[in-house]
Amino acid sequence: MRPHAWTAELRDTEHLLRADCLLAGEKTEETFSVLNEFLAPDAHTVDEIVRRLRRLIERKPDKRYFSLGAALLAGAKRTDAAESLISKGCGVLDPETALDLNIEFGEILYHAGNARRGEHIFAEALAAATNRRDVLTRIERASAQWAERERATLGARLEAGTITEEETLRLAALALDEGRPADALTALARSTLRGAARSLLLGRAYLDLDRPALALAALGSSAKAEYPDDATRWESLYLEGLASETIGDHGRATAAFSAIAAADGAYRDARDRAAQNYTKFLESRCTDAPIVLEKTDSIERS
Repeated sequence: MRPHAWTAELRDTEHLLRADCLLAGEKTEETFSVLNEFLAPDAHTVDEIVRRLRRLIERKPDKRYFSLGAALLAGAKRTDAAESLISKGCGVLDPETALDLNIEFGEILYHAGNARRGEHIFAEALAAATNRRDVLTRIERASAQWAERERATLGARLEAGTITEEETLRLAALALDEGRPADALTALARSTLRGAARSLLLGRAYLDLDRPALALAALGSSAKAEYPDDATRWESLYLEGLASETIGDHGRATAAFSAIAAADGAYRDARDRAAQNYTKFLESRCTDAPIVLEKTDSIERS
């Protein structure tokens, strides 16, 4: 007898019913834990989760409840509703906790595609601070917490087989940012997506594993694909330059770094690397060779 495979809708319904039972039993922490387990809730399920979070808030306001609700709403492209929930949280929590909540919201917005608004929240917090170092520490902590939550969520979706191609790329990028190139390759191996973004991540992973030849092979395939934007193109060329440099192919490295410098002279150290590799390329072409002179009694005329 084969095991029954639950659909996402049935699984979400079961989670909500379990949360309701725990709510009825006033088991606050257990309820929040269940509400935090949803992998990829649709718009209706997001509403249901937030409704239950509001019930928890009525019992005892907690920063985690506001933060989770805002993250779900922002992820569903409902920024106004997320901001309203955060405003309510900042109004009922103590000032220090409210500051942390607002900074967390800035991080949520930043990664939900509203980078400008997220950066504005950070700038406001820094401008109002008497201790800027403290606020910067809070911003760094919020970023680390977001990454940890994102990694756990995407990792669970990968294991459940519900992860999207875009989310797979995000998971691989997170793994690379955290110095885990082998985990990035594992995630990418389970993706069928092809294109410049995937090739770029493969190139980064192989370079981090000190396998420049494989990095060049991956990046070479991206050259045949369409780059979504200039940032991806320059990053790909930069990695190609680094990999070529590593294996001593200074001609190819010069070409890659020069292409970046010609379009954007301020991009990292591309201009300097182009000059350094060009010098090494010329040196490799101008090696000294011994010349043998033979003594003769007469000059031969042709």
